Amino acid sequence: MALHTVLALGLLSAQVRGSVLQQELWGLSSGLAYYVEVSIGSPLYSSSSGSSSSNSFNLLVDTGSANTAVVTAECCSLTNENLYSCADSSTCVDQGTSVSVTYVSGSWSGQVVQDTFSGQGLGMVDNMPFAEITSEDNFISTGYDGIIGLGYKAIASPSSDPPTPYFDTVKSVDGLENVFSLQMCGALQALSLSNVSLQDNSYLYAGELLLGGTEGPNGESYHKGEIVYTPLVQEKYYNVIVTDIGVNGASLGLDCETINSPRSIIDSGSSNLAFPSSVYSAVISELKTQVAKVRSDVSDSFFDDDTTCCTEDCDPTNSNSFIYSLPGLTISLAVDDDKSQQMTITIPAEYIWRPLVVSTGRGESTCRVFGISEGDFTLLGDVFMDGLFTVHDRENERVGIAVADNCPNGVTSGKNITVESISAEDSFCDCVGSSDRKSS
Repeated sequence: MALHTVLALGLLSAQVRGSVLQQELWGLSSGLAYYVEVSIGSPLYSSSSGSSSSNSFNLLVDTGSANTAVVTAECCSLTNENLYSCADSSTCVDQGTSVSVTYVSGSWSGQVVQDTFSGQGLGMVDNMPFAEITSEDNFISTGYDGIIGLGYKAIASPSSDPPTPYFDTVKSVDGLENVFSLQMCGALQALSLSNVSLQDNSYLYAGELLLGGTEGPNGESYHKGEIVYTPLVQEKYYNVIVTDIGVNGASLGLDCETINSPRSIIDSGSSNLAFPSSVYSAVISELKTQVAKVRSDVSDSFFDDDTTCCTEDCDPTNSNSFIYSLPGLTISLAVDDDKSQQMTITIPAEYIWRPLVVSTGRGESTCRVFGISEGDFTLLGDVFMDGLFTVHDRENERVGIAVADNCPNGVTSGKNITVESISAEDSFCDCVGSSDRKSS
């Protein structure tokens, strides 16, 4: 994870149909990430009473980690209104284990406890293990109170005695299938719609988390077209095989092992795309070349992930911005059980230069920031996942991808997915980074 980073329900009932639970995904007002709202401890969640509001928490949804953690007064009394206390919950049990987690950006330390999780779409889950955060460094920010890690237990901390991750616990309690899906419609992509106002935050309801399947509890569909699957390389992170990267529809001709070294992961907890140095340089160089053909006066800062652009052209509410005429990026992935094909996801420029809301002394400004970073490995964050429906099919060791549809924020996805044949001489195994190669 890297941060540049309620509906009616009876007291104990969950929305269940074919053992699928559904939780609303909300975007942070800054646009940097998504969260779900849960109640922790006693009193239990009830939609008909405000008594559970004091123990309601907004937790980031992160497929790039496996620990669940919540703020306490010890770490965060100056930044957060809702603070968890094991001592104040009659259902909390302290496990007596210390834990520390470090992300690409930020870290925290705390104590492992167990308590009851409840809320809209979730029902009640007893004995959920998570951490009370007692100290943090560059992790907690405005708008959220902790994190839910949806990765595999293999990457949970402490490694000597890892707590059971969130999805594994819910799956066991409710008898769910070993699959969950994310519809991510773009936390701030709705700013381009004429009927959206910053004063009404309902537009931040920007997706769905489905636990146990690919449809809603009543058979609702959240994607259009077929779901295309790509194989998982390791059961740690959601490691996938990137076969090609292109700009403006043309392949960059990069060696696929270089792209995937040491690994490539799909990560909902990261705002940006990130690539290893040589891959990053090639992508940026070609993007600059192609952008110059559209707009010759664009400066290098336009391609800087630390520089916010708040000009009229960078205002996401400006539907006439030149941003919409800029070249897009394509990322291709191996197709599961078919070595003769790859799927290609087209990412339009309005996702690459991602929307951002910046708070100033005069209020809030709608801006954009470049969403591609240089990193140690290939990371397919929200720039990739926004506008898509991703199926984390752990049972069959694969990830499914389709274009998001029926978005709660009213956005129509600009993403596109195609499946194409590739040379019979190519082998996806040659694309796997050295750290992801299985010893067997």
